[in-house]
Amino acid sequence: MLGYLGPNGTFSHQAAMEWSEGKEEIKEFSTIYSVILAVEKGEIDRAIVPIENSIDGSINTTWILLLLMWIYI
Repeated sequence: MLGYLGPNGTFSHQAAMEWSEGKEEIKEFSTIYSVILAVEKGEIDRAIVPIENSIDGSINTTWILLLLMWIYI
């Protein structure tokens, strides 16, 4: 299962749909933390989260969590 930062219609949702090519179930999460935690706990196999956006630049939450969690990129 592939998790993504929702809601439906976001770039993360679009990326998840394209990456899964309809062959894998995708699951929406409401926060970056909850997506990454779900990977760490084994609730989902993979995740798509933003690392930057055009308004704020780098998404520090994503970078910090990737450093702190025991998951692989």
